[in-house]
Amino acid sequence: MPGSFETSVSTFPDSAFKGLPISTSAGPDFKHLGHFSGPPGRSWFYEHGTSLQAQQYFHCAPALSKCDPNVSPPPPPFQSLNRTLRSVYGISLWDLTSSNQGPRFVPTKLRFKTVYLSEAYFRKTGKRSKANIIFNTSLGTIFGVKKYAAALQEIIRERNLTVNHKQNLIEVRADRQEAVFENLDKPGETQVISYEMLHVTPPMSSPDALKTSPVADAVGWVDLDKETLQHKKYPNVFGIGDCANLPTSKPAAAVAAQSGIPDRTISLTMKNKKPTKKYDGYTSCPLVTGYNRVILAEFDYNAQPLETFPQSRSQSRERLTMYLMKADLMPFLCWNMMLRGYWGGPAFLRKLFHLGMS
Repeated sequence: MPGSFETSVSTFPDSAFKGLPISTSAGPDFKHLGHFSGPPGRSWFYEHGTSLQAQQYFHCAPALSKCDPNVSPPPPPFQSLNRTLRSVYGISLWDLTSSNQGPRFVPTKLRFKTVYLSEAYFRKTGKRSKANIIFNTSLGTIFGVKKYAAALQEIIRERNLTVNHKQNLIEVRADRQEAVFENLDKPGETQVISYEMLHVTPPMSSPDALKTSPVADAVGWVDLDKETLQHKKYPNVFGIGDCANLPTSKPAAAVAAQSGIPDRTISLTMKNKKPTKKYDGYTSCPLVTGYNRVILAEFDYNAQPLETFPQSRSQSRERLTMYLMKADLMPFLCWNMMLRGYWGGPAFLRKLFHLGMS
């Protein structure tokens, strides 16, 4: 239909998390929906089996697309990549690190977790002196919040890691084990780096169906008010998550904090009242710096720390407690509480721990 928004919605496979199907995690009311479409600003229709159900309010939370057409040649299916080339999607790093004697290891983009874990493994197995670990990122800084960036820079210095900023991967010569990077500060200037293992995180984008839909902004993201998460043009459309054009990072912790906003906003909108609940941009990034250490970065829209724990437990330090929280507590919160609407982020804990002053 002209002017409609059409895409598909899919679930995780039954083995998505410790053998637990997403339907079990989300609760008995969870349903798999096929395609959905509808004229902008009016009712949205979901195709479920053979019946169509009209919905007056639409909550949009599509996933990102991981295809990167800017790398030459385009990446082949990840499962067919050779042993020297890996992506973060669905392929274990373990067999590669355990087999290398002294690799020239070149991670790209923002997966510096891979850098720290590999460095720790090489050190543990006595191979660190033979490994030249290089981290190339297209960004101009190691992290967008100064407090945590300073802590990460100190770790980089202590562990003798090489970091190159404003470097964009444009070509992979897998047959020669070479990666070609363009200097974003000097377009056209390239550098060729030989590697024994290349770990790639391709750029993300919104799905094509969203980019061409009426709810998208000029660059393809769901066009939302950053505080109410209500669409700027269509008041009956709301959004959270990866494809929202919110000026913040996109981890699960941000989605959890966002999820509590439409819950209250939609109910007021239905009563023709102005929304009062606002999202402050809260985001949490557990920065894994070793096998049992994490720096827990928490911040707001203004890239200012918005930490849950008191200052006496500075979160810019590597901590075992933060690692245990990421490894054991956060998955439980995600799969057993957030998906069922019982976890909207740690704001209430932050107020409690800070005696209501934050």
